Amino acid sequence: MPSLRIDDAVNLHYDVHGRAHSGGEPVLLVTGTSTSVEHWAPTIIDSLAADRQIITYDHRGIGASPPHTEPVSMASLAVSVLPLFPQIAAQIRAVAHQWAANPAHEALDRLPGIERPTTVLVGEQDVFTPPRQARVVADAIPNAQLVVEGPGASRGLHFERPAEWLHHVRSHLARCASPLHA
Repeated sequence: MPSLRIDDAVNLHYDVHGRAHSGGEPVLLVTGTSTSVEHWAPTIIDSLAADRQIITYDHRGIGASPPHTEPVSMASLAVSVLPLFPQIAAQIRAVAHQWAANPAHEALDRLPGIERPTTVLVGEQDVFTPPRQARVVADAIPNAQLVVEGPGASRGLHFERPAEWLHHVRSHLARCASPLHA
């Protein structure tokens, strides 16, 4: 896994799957704040990398990324990954697993400013970010889609139900590629 030195305090390990110009826009897969890239099943990465570039990385102090010395916030985690893609940052679609709704709730007042297609995907039985919280996030974002996967789906949709997760992610990516949203 290659490494990118962000600054004196941050060094991120990342990996790139697929080819940069294989059709679809790049996708950044983001794990939860306490899991490494090993959390993504090869079937998920291989399926998505068949027609686009997939980028995975370890957060500061997780997996192969060395421990951090500075305070870490959700905002600093997001800012840390931007240098991985300086020339295409505006094109990246973030599939934010687990922690997506939490920073969104921290900045609920900023959500109405999101102008890109957004899909909020949640498991019917997710106790950490239940569907009612996902609904608040989706309702705050103009034209967002809320997808509640069930019955019985919980927090780990990508490994509990990889086929359904891939279907929803591919549907979102197709919506993003639509000329209406370009």
